[in-house]
Amino acid sequence: MNQDEIRDMETMLREFDAFEKMYKRGPVTGGADIERKYQYWIDLGASRAEERIIKLLEALKEPDMKFHKFSTLMNVDNIIALIKGETYSVVNDQVDVQEIWSNTLGSGWEYSEWFIGIKYDGGDWSEPCNAKLRHFSRDDEDVIVTTDFTPEMLVEAHNKLVREKYTHCGGCGMDDPDACTSDAVLQYMVYGDLIYG
Repeated sequence: MNQDEIRDMETMLREFDAFEKMYKRGPVTGGADIERKYQYWIDLGASRAEERIIKLLEALKEPDMKFHKFSTLMNVDNIIALIKGETYSVVNDQVDVQEIWSNTLGSGWEYSEWFIGIKYDGGDWSEPCNAKLRHFSRDDEDVIVTTDFTPEMLVEAHNKLVREKYTHCGGCGMDDPDACTSDAVLQYMVYGDLIYG
């Protein structure tokens, strides 16, 4: 992205943050709150150059962007679909970080031999925190490496599997967590794909 586009993105996210703060203490919660947020983006796309807004939103999904956390907390694919006037059905955006965290880290990842251990910093398998995962390297199972990760990184990997309609154990989805989903989320998080197994 060039500097003008980065400034545009900063302005766009600052305006959304101001919109959020305005309604932060309001009575609207849950699904209605999600719809209110989406309506904001639909209106923004209608009032400005739609293609430019979509381009900026697409860039938010790049992992090296400093705004990347936004695309974990708000599903950018859904926002873009709505701006275009399309329907969406990829991820439930009422993301419960703690539920995804505990479902992943409490569902048997340790049965995968390529994951050696996790060291939690301020939490545990049920309480989200920063953590370190020791695992086989991507290219050599005889080499053990450590990956620092955050709750946002884990949720991002989970959401990617949902978007790709990952299934396991004869057709079960991500809403049926077990050792398979636990392994898949961690592999997507550290390798970007399913490398082992």
